[in-house]
Amino acid sequence: MSKLKIIFVISVVILAVLIGSVMLSPITTATRYSEVQQEQLLKTDTEWIVEFKILNHEGQSKKYVITGLVDGKSHAQEIIIGDGRKFTYIYHLYPERLSDKAVTFAIYKEGETNPVEQITYHIE
Repeated sequence: MSKLKIIFVISVVILAVLIGSVMLSPITTATRYSEVQQEQLLKTDTEWIVEFKILNHEGQSKKYVITGLVDGKSHAQEIIIGDGRKFTYIYHLYPERLSDKAVTFAIYKEGETNPVEQITYHIE
């Protein structure tokens, strides 16, 4: 056999091994993340409604802390969301009770200092 044929056969074998290893290994994405979706500020005749959904794709149940800063007063709510589940957060704002027209909400995973999402609304 000539050297060219030997190099060709070895290249084909290497290519077959590479293709076989890709086909046999599971093709999954192991990304684990949380996300906030459908952030909304809805206005009715008497109030504003803040609504957003938190989705947990962490691979396990996770505790989240939702903090709100309304009129200089902060409040927090802790929730546990199961893997693959979502939680809808709703907060009612009454404009006549607000002196500061900016409200801020932040969503944290337990034990983390940087929020997953931070949302600020300016109420008219």
